[in-house]
Amino acid sequence: MGVTSSIEKLKREIAYKKLIFIDGNVQDNYLYDGHFLNLNDYLSKELKSTKLFQDIYVWDRIEGLLEGNASELITPQTKSVSSDKQVDGLGNDLFDDDDDKKTGGQFKSPSDFYSIVYKNLLNDKRKVCFIINYSNYLFPGEQGMSDCDREDLTRLVRGIREQKIKMSDGGSAVIFITYNIAQIPVSIYQNNPDSKLITLGNPDRDERKAIVEGISAHYRLKTDLDSDEQSRINLIDGMDNFTAKEIMQVARLSRTTEDFMTVDKLLSLYKYGKKDSPWEKIEPKEVRQIVEILGRRVKGQDAAIKKVREVVIRAKTGLSGLQHSKTKSKPKGALFFAGPTGVGKTELAKSLADFLFKDESACIRFDMSEYNHEHSDQKLIGAPPGYIGYEAGGQLTNQIKERPFCVLLFDEIEKAHPKILDKFLQILEDGRLTDNKGEAVHFSECIIIFTSNIGANRVSVNMDYDEIKQTIFECIKDKFENEINRPELLGRIGYSNIVTFDFIRDKTVQKAIASGKITNIIDYLKESKRINLVFTNKDEFLDFVVSKADVSKGGRDILNKLEDILISKVADFLFDNDGYLTTDSTVSVRLDKETKVIHLEL
Repeated sequence: MGVTSSIEKLKREIAYKKLIFIDGNVQDNYLYDGHFLNLNDYLSKELKSTKLFQDIYVWDRIEGLLEGNASELITPQTKSVSSDKQVDGLGNDLFDDDDDKKTGGQFKSPSDFYSIVYKNLLNDKRKVCFIINYSNYLFPGEQGMSDCDREDLTRLVRGIREQKIKMSDGGSAVIFITYNIAQIPVSIYQNNPDSKLITLGNPDRDERKAIVEGISAHYRLKTDLDSDEQSRINLIDGMDNFTAKEIMQVARLSRTTEDFMTVDKLLSLYKYGKKDSPWEKIEPKEVRQIVEILGRRVKGQDAAIKKVREVVIRAKTGLSGLQHSKTKSKPKGALFFAGPTGVGKTELAKSLADFLFKDESACIRFDMSEYNHEHSDQKLIGAPPGYIGYEAGGQLTNQIKERPFCVLLFDEIEKAHPKILDKFLQILEDGRLTDNKGEAVHFSECIIIFTSNIGANRVSVNMDYDEIKQTIFECIKDKFENEINRPELLGRIGYSNIVTFDFIRDKTVQKAIASGKITNIIDYLKESKRINLVFTNKDEFLDFVVSKADVSKGGRDILNKLEDILISKVADFLFDNDGYLTTDSTVSVRLDKETKVIHLEL
């Protein structure tokens, strides 16, 4: 819901609801009749247009009474209140850094003012509306709220409740603005027929369009927004879910750079601090070879690699997520890797990060078994203000701030608490999260991969791939729909993006996995110790290693057997012969065909 929709709802509700709480986007700028206003002035003008009230009073927790005829209030104080205001237009002064100076008003003491509100709510001779703004003041929460604050809020509710009942006249009303409704005691608004909660949304597309068109002259870009319609559309869509202040900040940013930028580069600079995207540096010829390149590290999972290729091509061409929205706020892609353990799910994610960003460390992994408690979401986005660990921020949000171009890997997603899954819904839908410090963190330049072992205990190597795929899919669907109660997460990812990995059945593939790891061992000894490791009958050795591995445990068991059969023996040999080894010594590995014993010789 955009700003206008929220305010229209407010104007409709205030005709019969007497206590309205507003939270959400309450510290923004709001476009009204060609000018930007703060929320106090914006609400005042909108409410005056309804002609429901004889006067509108605006009171701020810091400044006191800012607007309204104080002499008409039932109070001993009759001194008028100055309500001179300077409205910021859409001209050059919009970017003037000098804020309007306000001297404040009367009745700064909350207790004094709430007493006045109470008396005037009971005055059926005069219909008024009080806008009480606490957005710049943080209640410590219901448990830590002072007796004074609690008494003030109770007096407000009592004044609403004790108004004289009239069918022909709705009476006076109160609008209470708070940064977070969670700071207000639930008992004040829950099951209270006089109250209504309204969350003020960010500007919707039409509102963003009006803001951009109003300040288009202040954007310094390669093309003129007034004449280049496509650039204007890209800018409006690219700022999906931005506040008006953020839209204005993007314009200011465009004027601080020496080079004239495109819209995409400007938005990338604002969101991620970088003008050049690694996605633009990926050569088309590399993408055409992606199946071969990824297949060098991940063996026997052709179906999974082909699905990854689809996602990468969509991301490279800019067509990711267009079936949902033409904005570019969603992640570049989302995949759900499922299947038996040890078959290459994590390895494929790492390989993809290396392919896309030329750095395997660009695969940022989170073990979701560490997030199985209800409040684990605080580990991801950071602890709330006042709690231990607030300054450290969130593990996920910090990582994305530091490295926005990445592959995000969430291992064993089924082990996460359902409350954590709600965060993933927001990431997949909006492409952003707000951390504990109120900063927006964008995920639109990353690929998100979830892995899961759901259903792995229901399949065996004796089943064909189609049967394995169907069994695991049904298990995943049942888990998310009936046990976790988050079927919408699979909907956001897309059922077609659930990729089932097969058992590594082919002996040739198994030997290729073992051979690849042996190559790593050979390279390590050559580079770090200047020792040459050679095999007299490598093919027979590989057959032996593979024969000892349990196929049902995947490639991981091949590596375990390789450690037992080769690495441990090589380590012992090097240790025992330390005095005999010299630079460029050659250690020979031989498998005795009859006894199946491994011999190492200099």
